Amino acid sequence: MKLVILLVAYLIGSIPWAYLVGKWLQGVDLRCYGSGNLGTMNARKVLGWPAAILIFVLDTGKGALAVYLASLFGANIMLAACLAVSGHIFPVWLGFRGGKGLASGLGALAVAGQFVPLLIFALGWVAAYPLTRKSDLANIIAVAAVGVYALLTGPQWWLLTLALIIIIPHVRAYNK
Repeated sequence: MKLVILLVAYLIGSIPWAYLVGKWLQGVDLRCYGSGNLGTMNARKVLGWPAAILIFVLDTGKGALAVYLASLFGANIMLAACLAVSGHIFPVWLGFRGGKGLASGLGALAVAGQFVPLLIFALGWVAAYPLTRKSDLANIIAVAAVGVYALLTGPQWWLLTLALIIIIPHVRAYNK
């Protein structure tokens, strides 16, 4: 049963909300506009703030739901978080081409009760964005801070893995 829940975590993460909202609201495939990314910031640029907020909430909910279900059925919640975020980045429904996983990761951490990493992320982002004026770079810095925290406090391998899963697509996108 635990393996089924972990598969479900990936499939929940794979729901391409940015793609679906773009198609439903404006008939737009976000992969063909802006940065081509299926995430909140590209949705904001292409579809506007209301759609971006909706996508952020839905993507956050994916990570939260995956962790919640894992906790109900006794599966490893951090593995479920990693799988949900991986599903967001590599959605089976769209040829494994999705978003960067940040919102799903934040939702997963919140339901997993990982409030210190969430606070570190928030403080890191708030400190980095005014200096860089680039949300992807601020995300990279903030997620890296969470990774450092994971190394220094254990190390917490699942949290470090989650940080790496999120940071890699951000670095790839930033270097384009």
